Amino acid sequence: MHTQLPKHSIKQALILKANVMHKRLIPKVNAFNYEVYYLSLPLELLESQNKTQLGNLALNRFSLHSFYFKDHGYRDDRSLRQWANDILTKYSQPIWHDITLICMPRVLGYVFNPVSFWVCRDNDQAIKAVICEVNNTFGETHTYLCLPPSSTHSLSPEEPLNSDAKISPQNWLIADKCFHVSPFLPRQGEYHFRFDIQEISTYINIDYYQDKNTKTLITSLKGTFLPLTRKQRLIAFITCPLVTLKAIGLIHYQAIKILIKKIPFIKLPKQLSTHDSKTRNK
Repeated sequence: MHTQLPKHSIKQALILKANVMHKRLIPKVNAFNYEVYYLSLPLELLESQNKTQLGNLALNRFSLHSFYFKDHGYRDDRSLRQWANDILTKYSQPIWHDITLICMPRVLGYVFNPVSFWVCRDNDQAIKAVICEVNNTFGETHTYLCLPPSSTHSLSPEEPLNSDAKISPQNWLIADKCFHVSPFLPRQGEYHFRFDIQEISTYINIDYYQDKNTKTLITSLKGTFLPLTRKQRLIAFITCPLVTLKAIGLIHYQAIKILIKKIPFIKLPKQLSTHDSKTRNK
Protein backbone atom coordinates (compact mmCIF):
# COMPACT_ATOMS: atom_id res chain seq x y z
CA MET A 1 0.00 0.00 0.00
CA HIS A 2 1.30 3.44 -0.91
CA THR A 3 1.76 5.64 2.14
CA GLN A 4 1.05 9.29 1.51
CA LEU A 5 3.65 11.58 3.00
CA PRO A 6 2.24 14.31 5.25
CA LYS A 7 2.45 17.88 4.10
CA HIS A 8 4.67 20.21 6.05
CA SER A 9 4.35 23.91 6.52
CA ILE A 10 6.90 25.78 4.45
CA LYS A 11 7.29 28.02 7.49
CA GLN A 12 8.84 25.07 9.37
CA ALA A 13 12.51 24.23 9.51
CA LEU A 14 12.89 21.10 7.36
CA ILE A 15 15.54 18.67 6.22
CA LEU A 16 15.62 17.78 2.53
CA LYS A 17 16.82 14.25 1.83
CA ALA A 18 17.71 14.30 -1.82
CA ASN A 19 19.62 12.93 -4.78
CA VAL A 20 21.90 15.08 -6.92
CA MET A 21 22.41 14.11 -10.56
CA HIS A 22 24.98 15.47 -13.03
CA LYS A 23 25.27 14.31 -16.62
CA ARG A 24 27.66 15.82 -19.12
CA LEU A 25 26.49 15.19 -22.68
CA ILE A 26 29.34 16.49 -24.85
CA PRO A 27 32.07 16.12 -26.03
CA LYS A 28 32.06 12.90 -23.98
CA VAL A 29 29.43 11.54 -21.63
CA ASN A 30 30.22 11.65 -17.93
CA ALA A 31 27.46 11.05 -15.38
CA PHE A 32 27.10 10.55 -11.66
CA ASN A 33 24.53 10.87 -8.88
CA TYR A 34 24.77 10.80 -5.12
CA GLU A 35 22.68 11.17 -1.99
CA VAL A 36 22.77 14.44 -0.08
CA TYR A 37 20.75 16.33 2.46
CA TYR A 38 20.00 20.02 2.72
CA LEU A 39 18.38 22.19 5.36
CA SER A 40 15.35 24.32 4.57
CA LEU A 41 15.47 27.28 6.96
CA PRO A 42 12.97 30.17 6.96
CA LEU A 43 14.82 33.42 7.60
CA GLU A 44 12.19 34.33 10.18
CA LEU A 45 13.22 31.33 12.32
CA LEU A 46 16.93 32.06 11.85
CA GLU A 47 16.33 35.63 12.96
CA SER A 48 14.44 34.53 16.07
CA GLN A 49 17.09 31.85 16.78
CA ASN A 50 14.38 29.69 18.34
CA LYS A 51 16.27 26.46 19.02
CA THR A 52 13.13 24.37 19.38
CA GLN A 53 11.67 25.51 16.05
CA LEU A 54 15.06 25.00 14.40
CA GLY A 55 15.26 21.39 15.57
CA ASN A 56 18.04 22.24 18.06
CA LEU A 57 20.35 23.10 15.19
CA ALA A 58 23.56 24.75 16.42
CA LEU A 59 23.95 28.36 15.28
CA ASN A 60 27.40 29.89 14.82
CA ARG A 61 29.11 27.21 16.89
CA PHE A 62 30.77 23.86 16.31
CA SER A 63 28.51 20.80 16.39
CA LEU A 64 27.64 17.70 14.41
CA HIS A 65 25.38 19.93 12.31
CA SER A 66 25.50 23.70 12.47
CA PHE A 67 24.55 26.81 10.55
CA TYR A 68 26.82 29.84 10.41
CA PHE A 69 25.36 33.14 9.24
CA LYS A 70 28.74 34.09 7.76
CA ASP A 71 28.52 31.24 5.24
CA HIS A 72 25.91 33.10 3.19
CA GLY A 73 24.96 36.53 1.90
CA TYR A 74 27.44 39.31 2.61
CA ARG A 75 29.46 37.01 4.88
CA ASP A 76 29.97 39.79 7.41
CA ASP A 77 28.00 41.50 10.17
CA ARG A 78 25.13 42.42 7.86
CA SER A 79 22.05 40.22 8.11
CA LEU A 80 20.99 37.52 5.67
CA ARG A 81 17.74 39.36 5.06
CA GLN A 82 19.55 42.59 4.20
CA TRP A 83 21.54 40.74 1.56
CA ALA A 84 18.43 39.17 0.03
CA ASN A 85 16.58 42.48 0.13
CA ASP A 86 19.50 44.27 -1.51
CA ILE A 87 19.59 41.74 -4.36
CA LEU A 88 15.84 42.12 -4.94
CA THR A 89 16.00 45.91 -4.70
CA LYS A 90 18.90 46.14 -7.16
CA TYR A 91 16.69 44.54 -9.81
CA SER A 92 13.57 46.58 -8.91
CA GLN A 93 11.78 43.65 -7.29
CA PRO A 94 9.40 43.75 -4.32
CA ILE A 95 10.79 42.91 -0.89
CA TRP A 96 9.38 39.56 0.21
CA HIS A 97 9.12 38.81 3.93
CA ASP A 98 8.71 35.06 3.43
CA ILE A 99 12.16 33.82 2.40
CA THR A 100 13.46 30.28 2.97
CA LEU A 101 17.12 29.35 2.57
CA ILE A 102 17.78 25.83 1.25
CA CYS A 103 21.43 24.95 1.83
CA MET A 104 23.82 22.34 3.16
CA PRO A 105 24.69 22.54 6.85
CA ARG A 106 28.15 22.56 8.30
CA VAL A 107 29.01 18.99 9.25
CA LEU A 108 31.61 18.76 12.02
CA GLY A 109 32.52 22.35 11.19
CA TYR A 110 33.00 21.99 7.42
CA VAL A 111 30.74 23.16 4.61
CA PHE A 112 30.87 23.61 0.86
CA ASN A 113 27.67 24.71 -0.83
CA PRO A 114 27.90 24.46 -4.64
CA VAL A 115 24.56 26.28 -4.76
CA SER A 116 22.10 27.51 -2.15
CA PHE A 117 18.54 28.54 -2.96
CA TRP A 118 16.75 31.50 -1.36
CA VAL A 119 13.06 30.92 -2.09
CA CYS A 120 10.93 34.09 -1.93
CA ARG A 121 7.17 33.70 -1.53
CA ASP A 122 4.18 36.02 -1.30
CA ASN A 123 1.32 35.83 1.21
CA ASP A 124 -0.37 33.14 -0.91
CA GLN A 125 2.82 31.03 -0.81
CA ALA A 126 3.42 31.53 -4.53
CA ILE A 127 7.10 31.57 -5.44
CA LYS A 128 7.98 35.06 -6.68
CA ALA A 129 11.75 34.73 -6.94
CA VAL A 130 14.58 32.29 -6.28
CA ILE A 131 18.02 33.66 -5.47
CA CYS A 132 20.68 31.10 -6.43
CA GLU A 133 23.90 31.67 -4.49
CA VAL A 134 26.61 29.79 -6.40
CA ASN A 135 30.10 29.00 -5.09
CA ASN A 136 33.08 27.51 -6.89
CA THR A 137 36.03 25.64 -5.41
CA PHE A 138 38.24 28.72 -5.83
CA GLY A 139 36.48 30.69 -3.09
CA GLU A 140 34.44 32.82 -5.49
CA THR A 141 30.69 33.36 -5.49
CA HIS A 142 28.03 34.64 -7.89
CA THR A 143 24.31 35.16 -7.50
CA TYR A 144 21.68 34.41 -10.14
CA LEU A 145 18.30 36.02 -9.42
CA CYS A 146 15.61 33.84 -11.01
CA LEU A 147 12.38 35.68 -11.76
CA PRO A 148 9.04 34.66 -13.30
CA PRO A 149 8.70 35.08 -17.05
CA SER A 150 6.46 38.01 -17.96
CA SER A 151 5.98 40.63 -20.63
CA THR A 152 7.86 43.17 -18.52
CA HIS A 153 10.84 40.91 -17.84
CA SER A 154 13.91 42.49 -19.44
CA LEU A 155 17.64 42.73 -18.96
CA SER A 156 17.29 46.21 -17.46
CA PRO A 157 17.53 46.25 -13.64
CA GLU A 158 15.35 49.38 -13.63
CA GLU A 159 12.37 47.72 -15.31
CA PRO A 160 9.95 46.22 -12.76
CA LEU A 161 8.48 42.74 -12.95
CA ASN A 162 4.77 42.10 -13.41
CA SER A 163 3.55 41.89 -9.80
CA ASP A 164 1.11 39.07 -10.63
CA ALA A 165 3.76 36.78 -12.09
CA LYS A 166 4.98 33.73 -10.20
CA ILE A 167 7.42 30.90 -10.78
CA SER A 168 5.69 27.63 -11.64
CA PRO A 169 7.11 24.14 -12.32
CA GLN A 170 6.42 24.65 -16.03
CA ASN A 171 8.75 27.64 -16.27
CA TRP A 172 12.28 27.32 -17.62
CA LEU A 173 14.14 30.47 -16.59
CA ILE A 174 17.19 31.43 -18.64
CA ALA A 175 20.29 33.26 -17.45
CA ASP A 176 23.53 34.04 -19.23
CA LYS A 177 26.40 32.11 -17.67
CA CYS A 178 28.84 34.65 -16.25
CA PHE A 179 30.66 32.73 -13.51
CA HIS A 180 33.40 30.10 -13.72
CA VAL A 181 32.34 26.91 -11.94
CA SER A 182 34.01 23.98 -13.69
CA PRO A 183 37.49 24.01 -15.30
CA PHE A 184 36.00 21.85 -18.05
CA LEU A 185 33.23 24.22 -19.12
CA PRO A 186 33.69 27.71 -20.59
CA ARG A 187 32.29 30.85 -19.01
CA GLN A 188 29.79 31.38 -21.77
CA GLY A 189 26.39 30.09 -22.78
CA GLU A 190 23.19 29.83 -20.76
CA TYR A 191 21.75 28.23 -17.67
CA HIS A 192 18.17 26.99 -17.81
CA PHE A 193 16.59 26.82 -14.35
CA ARG A 194 13.40 25.02 -13.34
CA PHE A 195 11.91 24.97 -9.83
CA ASP A 196 9.23 22.61 -8.54
CA ILE A 197 9.32 23.29 -4.80
CA GLN A 198 6.31 21.87 -2.96
CA GLU A 199 5.40 21.30 0.70
CA ILE A 200 6.68 17.72 0.78
CA SER A 201 9.14 17.55 -2.09
CA THR A 202 11.34 19.49 -4.44
CA TYR A 203 12.69 18.96 -7.94
CA ILE A 204 15.16 21.55 -9.21
CA ASN A 205 16.81 21.42 -12.64
CA ILE A 206 19.77 23.48 -13.80
CA ASP A 207 20.81 22.68 -17.36
CA TYR A 208 23.76 24.28 -19.14
CA TYR A 209 23.78 25.16 -22.83
CA GLN A 210 27.16 26.03 -24.30
CA ASP A 211 25.18 27.89 -26.94
CA LYS A 212 21.46 28.19 -27.59
CA ASN A 213 21.31 24.92 -29.51
CA THR A 214 23.86 22.82 -27.64
CA LYS A 215 22.80 21.29 -24.35
CA THR A 216 26.04 20.36 -22.63
CA LEU A 217 25.18 19.47 -19.03
CA ILE A 218 22.03 18.48 -17.16
CA THR A 219 21.80 18.59 -13.37
CA SER A 220 19.03 18.05 -10.87
CA LEU A 221 18.28 18.06 -7.16
CA LYS A 222 15.31 15.87 -6.25
CA GLY A 223 14.16 14.98 -2.77
CA THR A 224 11.65 14.89 0.06
CA PHE A 225 11.21 17.26 2.98
CA LEU A 226 10.92 16.02 6.57
CA PRO A 227 10.69 17.98 9.83
CA LEU A 228 14.11 19.13 11.03
CA THR A 229 14.63 17.21 14.28
CA ARG A 230 17.62 15.76 16.09
CA LYS A 231 16.45 12.31 15.08
CA GLN A 232 16.20 13.15 11.37
CA ARG A 233 19.58 14.88 11.43
CA LEU A 234 21.18 11.85 13.06
CA ILE A 235 19.57 9.50 10.53
CA ALA A 236 20.83 11.72 7.71
CA PHE A 237 24.35 11.74 9.14
CA ILE A 238 24.40 7.95 9.52
CA THR A 239 23.02 7.27 6.04
CA CYS A 240 25.06 10.02 4.36
CA PRO A 241 28.04 10.82 6.61
CA LEU A 242 30.24 13.86 6.02
CA VAL A 243 27.98 15.02 3.21
CA THR A 244 29.82 18.32 2.70
CA LEU A 245 33.18 16.58 2.38
CA LYS A 246 31.49 14.13 0.04
CA ALA A 247 30.36 16.99 -2.20
CA ILE A 248 33.82 18.52 -2.56
CA GLY A 249 35.43 15.08 -2.83
CA LEU A 250 33.15 14.05 -5.67
CA ILE A 251 33.88 17.28 -7.52
CA HIS A 252 37.59 16.48 -7.53
CA TYR A 253 37.03 12.79 -8.28
CA GLN A 254 34.89 13.64 -11.30
CA ALA A 255 37.53 16.14 -12.42
CA ILE A 256 40.09 13.33 -12.51
CA LYS A 257 37.71 11.17 -14.57
CA ILE A 258 37.14 14.01 -17.02
CA LEU A 259 40.87 14.61 -17.36
CA ILE A 260 41.35 10.93 -18.15
CA LYS A 261 38.76 11.33 -20.92
CA LYS A 262 41.00 14.10 -22.32
CA ILE A 263 38.42 16.86 -22.10
CA PRO A 264 40.29 20.20 -22.31
CA PHE A 265 41.12 21.99 -19.05
CA ILE A 266 40.15 25.68 -18.85
CA LYS A 267 42.18 27.97 -16.60
CA LEU A 268 40.41 30.09 -14.00
CA PRO A 269 39.54 33.44 -15.63
CA LYS A 270 39.42 36.68 -13.69
CA GLN A 271 35.99 36.99 -12.11
CA LEU A 272 33.68 39.58 -13.63
CA SER A 273 33.26 42.79 -11.66
CA THR A 274 29.52 42.21 -11.27
CA HIS A 275 28.85 39.36 -8.85
CA ASP A 276 25.13 39.06 -9.52
CA SER A 277 22.80 38.83 -12.51
CA LYS A 278 19.24 37.82 -13.32
CA THR A 279 17.26 35.65 -15.66
CA ARG A 280 15.80 36.92 -18.91
CA ASN A 281 13.33 35.97 -21.59
CA LYS A 282 14.47 33.71 -24.43
